[in-house]
Amino acid sequence: TSASGKGSASFDAATASYDIAMGKTAVSVIGGPPEVEFRNISMSVAELGYGASVGIGDLTSPQDVRFVAKFVDLVLPPEVWAQADPTGALGASPLTFVLELAGRYALGPEMLEPGWAPIPGAFPPVDIIDATLSKLLISGFDVTLAGDGSLGFDETDLVTYEGIPAPEGKISFRATGVNALIDRVIAAGLVPQDELTGFRFGLAFIAKPGPEPDSLVSEVEFRDKNFYLNGLRLR
Repeated sequence: TSASGKGSASFDAATASYDIAMGKTAVSVIGGPPEVEFRNISMSVAELGYGASVGIGDLTSPQDVRFVAKFVDLVLPPEVWAQADPTGALGASPLTFVLELAGRYALGPEMLEPGWAPIPGAFPPVDIIDATLSKLLISGFDVTLAGDGSLGFDETDLVTYEGIPAPEGKISFRATGVNALIDRVIAAGLVPQDELTGFRFGLAFIAKPGPEPDSLVSEVEFRDKNFYLNGLRLR
């Protein structure tokens, strides 16, 4: 059952795009052969959608591109949680994933030459001019991770990062509940404490404490041909 749904696709001289969206949707599976482990289960999601668009207008200049994928408040069956997490250490909170990307691309000059043909097994000569992480949201297990930012790419500099166009820009990440989840996992005996101690040290290297309780922030920045992590120059 679904409260609503929408699908659209368009193609014109400037853009090709499609978008699929569904409102609150519930799925119930009742019955089945005896060998099926979960014979009667129900799950739901508050929102589900995905879509993309690609500029195809004047291909001699940069064109826009967009990609979106999301599911919001996915509620899994209690039977699944009981098997995957019998101690309840992970928590049975709804799961959410949202990714929104935008950017611009340009075709390599050779692609615009008459008679050009793709090389089998090789990626077409397409340059990414810039990319924007409009929104990243991942939540579940009482942990939330969010991120946003943008990067530009200098296709004339393939030396600084060894074949990768030199990036310029910043992406920020914010997380809450990570340390509490680690404590629950250790208390439940799901992972040995010494292994997660190393994981904590790794977190301390890539992130710093945020303004809220049990929160972490991390900032990745490319500036003046250098790479910075939380303001510390690493390259």
